Amino acid sequence: SHHATGYEMLTQQVILDYCNEDGGNIDGDLRVVSYIHNKGSLHSADFQSRVRRRLTGSALSPQCIEQLHIDSQESCNVCGANFKSVWGPTLWGNMWSAKCSYVKKLVSPFDLEALNREAVDSKPAEMTMNLFGDKHDANEAALGVGRFAAEQFVSTHPSLIPCSFIHPAPAGVDAFWAVDPPGPFDSHVITGLIPNLDEMNVESNYLKEWYFLPGVLWRYHVLYNELPPLDSWIWRHYPDGERWKGAIEEMGFPEALYHRIATETS
Repeated sequence: SHHATGYEMLTQQVILDYCNEDGGNIDGDLRVVSYIHNKGSLHSADFQSRVRRRLTGSALSPQCIEQLHIDSQESCNVCGANFKSVWGPTLWGNMWSAKCSYVKKLVSPFDLEALNREAVDSKPAEMTMNLFGDKHDANEAALGVGRFAAEQFVSTHPSLIPCSFIHPAPAGVDAFWAVDPPGPFDSHVITGLIPNLDEMNVESNYLKEWYFLPGVLWRYHVLYNELPPLDSWIWRHYPDGERWKGAIEEMGFPEALYHRIATETS
């Protein structure tokens, strides 16, 4: 069919439909899909062209495609450049390749903005949003509303296992990595959105900040009614992840969230 105006969610829905053509069977689905677009072409500049080439080259790289063809539930299932974990897992720039077995678990991109808004509206009253303060543009991007819902589409499921590239790669560190994001947690924030970096080391934020693990878990709960598996990289990467995992194993979710906010914050 013909659309007078194209936009990202149309293409993402086609990818989702393709991955679900076999009726949604996940086991044994070894197909890999790729999503690339003309990022920055409306504002022609050498910088935009360089970024577009890097994002495209990463998503279609031999490293990504090789990893995604590994038939294992422990190997990465989404790959591309510029992985970030703060405000929540995302491939900033939104070009990627992914296993169909993962993609078919995702909610429709057309439903995502409404679900993101539902997650924000239903979050516990004690949960804060301090990282970006009152910066409207940053919060729109971080909350996944408007066109930014498409930016978050592929990274919203709790079974996400990423692989990506460090750019530029510091001396002695491999440019490509899989499963566990390298380096400290605060190196994975999107600094271009000017976050309040002092908030990164406030321990109480690990219990109630929307843009850290409490908010990530709440979004998983609202969008999918699922949490990451117990062996997920999520628990190793996010501050206080092991304590969150232990509390959830003991109490369930969201009971563990309410309990920790009530008993461990002043």
